Amino acid sequence: MSYQLPGVPGTAHFVPKGVLTISHPTRMPQHPGEVLQERFLTPRGISHYDLAKSLHVTEATISNLVNRRSTLTMGLAMRLSRAFPLSAQEWIALQRAFDQAKRQPA
Repeated sequence: MSYQLPGVPGTAHFVPKGVLTISHPTRMPQHPGEVLQERFLTPRGISHYDLAKSLHVTEATISNLVNRRSTLTMGLAMRLSRAFPLSAQEWIALQRAFDQAKRQPA
């Protein structure tokens, strides 16, 4: 049985303005979980439960990512790329930029 995410048409392949902006000179790059919540879930009214169900992962997997308690894996990046208009490589680039900024002294 297939599960359609509310507010995410299957044929939409656009990138919302500002999604690919990984960092701002005075800000730390956003964690991919923040991007997921702010750019995709909240604007479309998608719950963690609904996303988890559609991606065949646990709700805790989504919640941990959104709340920065876990890092994005390639497997989850691939699943997210099927649901939202960012490629798996773009999702991973967000995680790498975040990780790199965390390692650098302030």
